[in-house]
Amino acid sequence: MNRRAFLRLSASAAVLSTGLIGCGKNGPAGGISPSDSDPLPDPVDATVTKGPWLTILAPGTVRLRFETLEDVPVPVVVHTDGFRADLVTESTTATVTWAWGWAQAPTIEDLPGAYTVHDVIIEGIAPGATLEWEIRTTTPVSGSAHPNPLPSHSVTLAWVADTMYPTSETVAELATAMVPDLVLHGGDMQYQSNPADTWNSFFGFMQPLMRSAPFHACIGNHEFDAPEEATELYDRLFSGQGDTDARWHAVTYGPVHILMLDSESGDLADVGSEQVAWADAELAAAVSSGLIPIVAFHRPTYSLSKHWRSDTTLRESVHALAIRHGVKLVLCGHVHGYERFVVDGIQYVTDGGGGALTYDLDEKRDEVEAARPGESELRVMAERTYGCTEIVVDEGTVWVTRTNVDGEQTDGFSFRAD
Repeated sequence: MNRRAFLRLSASAAVLSTGLIGCGKNGPAGGISPSDSDPLPDPVDATVTKGPWLTILAPGTVRLRFETLEDVPVPVVVHTDGFRADLVTESTTATVTWAWGWAQAPTIEDLPGAYTVHDVIIEGIAPGATLEWEIRTTTPVSGSAHPNPLPSHSVTLAWVADTMYPTSETVAELATAMVPDLVLHGGDMQYQSNPADTWNSFFGFMQPLMRSAPFHACIGNHEFDAPEEATELYDRLFSGQGDTDARWHAVTYGPVHILMLDSESGDLADVGSEQVAWADAELAAAVSSGLIPIVAFHRPTYSLSKHWRSDTTLRESVHALAIRHGVKLVLCGHVHGYERFVVDGIQYVTDGGGGALTYDLDEKRDEVEAARPGESELRVMAERTYGCTEIVVDEGTVWVTRTNVDGEQTDGFSFRAD
């Protein structure tokens, strides 16, 4: 295939193939692919309310997504590998009833109304290529990323979870300073317990990260603060991540294969569930392909905080998967702080220090010890601070570092993938 025949929208939208560009749902319009000297598409009068952000659907394939108030197609200009393509979004409009925040807050309220989600799916991105994009609205929005590294490339991941205004802004700045290639969010994007904490504010402070790296998110318990929140916000905005349309998905990024699981539905604790069977197959395929497996979900299975679990079914299900497939790193959020347990050589890292109010991480130590003597000795580090976790993968070695908002690197370890 011609290197320039690499871009495509979803099946019902525009298609770029062998230098010809189609437009809209009515079939190809014909025309020559533009060059950098050609004029840019005219901007559209549309207000971007959330995003844009990239998710990786498969190696070399990404989705660029954003939300607007107006139900109009929006031009998107894409550059990669020295080639430019002018595309048009496919859009879906929905009525949203969710509302939160108040007008006097320094954040933007979440208001009910009709909102339009825009998608552009870009395929055939060459390994190692830089993808640049520009949303052609009256106030253009642009960004770039490296969405398809080779397995031999060094990559940096940032893990952030449990983000609450205003500290979440500082944590996002800390994560941005890590210059991550890929951003992982562990769930609980905003909290209804904070009247200034809104979905609009979340997308505002995350924009520097979203414009410089692909962004993938787990679902957390606070995505269910109201019955409509999970469907109208999480599902509407984050459905179709990775390789599934479910609330769990996997993403291959260079040398790693990351499972972003759903710990909130209950089926991750059921060893006979669809999600566990899917995770089992995903991990087996990843390991057989020489990729480093990482498992991530919201609610941790090890903690000495108030979120310890007397019921060990979720733990047993996840631990069995990890043991069976040689997983050495499990990432979680939910606990507002940082804890690390080492169990059977598996590093269980919980970092929910993204901004939500912290609490005593030893509150339930005595209860845990009474129920399961010796378990507290499995915890090797705990810190009641805000911060995020950096994961660097290079030549088969994984380095994990926890940095708090004071700039202190307070925990770190490494392991070989083999």
